[in-house]
Amino acid sequence: MAVSDIDQKIIQASQYIHDSTNIVFLGLGSSAILCKYAVRFLFSFGIVSSYVDDPYYPQDIRFPEETVFIIVSVSGDTPDTIQFINNFKKHHGKVISITNYANNTISRLSDVNIPYYVHPEFIGLSNITTQVPVIYILESIGKQVYKLSLEK
Repeated sequence: MAVSDIDQKIIQASQYIHDSTNIVFLGLGSSAILCKYAVRFLFSFGIVSSYVDDPYYPQDIRFPEETVFIIVSVSGDTPDTIQFINNFKKHHGKVISITNYANNTISRLSDVNIPYYVHPEFIGLSNITTQVPVIYILESIGKQVYKLSLEK
């Protein structure tokens, strides 16, 4: 059976996470809530990670090279998130992004981008685009990382 493109990207992202010593999620707005959920989900497997939901966290700290940043962003073009990624990439870690589309700034800055392609929805200025695909991706990554940890 052929592995789908999204499954291949989930496997690749999971391998990066498995090989890392430091896992940091980054998201703003509703994406921050999903990052917090991902940290809790990974912890269920004994995988410790953290999340940043404030783009004004100090960015001049040096992360270990084995750090993986997992960026969750609907648009993939949030300026504060892009600045954070650019600062982080100076330390040679891996960047995994989960965005609504593959053609955006964050996806181009990422080592792996997992796009989910859903129709954006707004009520006034409020973005109400479904986040169900993001939860599926995050949970799939968590389960795959756990599976890899059992193979050690």
